[in-house]
Amino acid sequence: MMQKAFDFDLQKSVGISWSQAKVIMTLAQKNGMAQKEIADGICIEAPTLVPIIDKMEREGLVERRQDEADRRNNRVYLTERSRSLQHAIDESIARVRKVAYKGIAKDDLDTTRHVLDMISKNVADYLESQQKTPVAEIQQKAARQ
Repeated sequence: MMQKAFDFDLQKSVGISWSQAKVIMTLAQKNGMAQKEIADGICIEAPTLVPIIDKMEREGLVERRQDEADRRNNRVYLTERSRSLQHAIDESIARVRKVAYKGIAKDDLDTTRHVLDMISKNVADYLESQQKTPVAEIQQKAARQ
């Protein structure tokens, strides 16, 4: 529901989608990322990101540039237009959060954030451990031989 509310408010007040706002916010932290890095940062699959970036490029919100180090890859950069929207994006997010958090005590919100952070960390640790497992298994087999 939060994503729907963010999308509605952003479309109405800024003229962009929640997906586009997430790309802008990600690039605002580290401009010039590869599309795969952006997709990972906003928790979507890389192929899902392609039409979002295509649309943003057509609308003058981002530009793709060939990666100097690896010409097979493109890097995505914010434009002046997307930079000018950052304050409006922040205001939209604050507006939706204010509505969502209405009537909830600050201590309850703090506890909720803490619990969600722990869940996120636990899942990230799990995923990291699963990615390392095949390498560890290979190393163990090699050591036995």
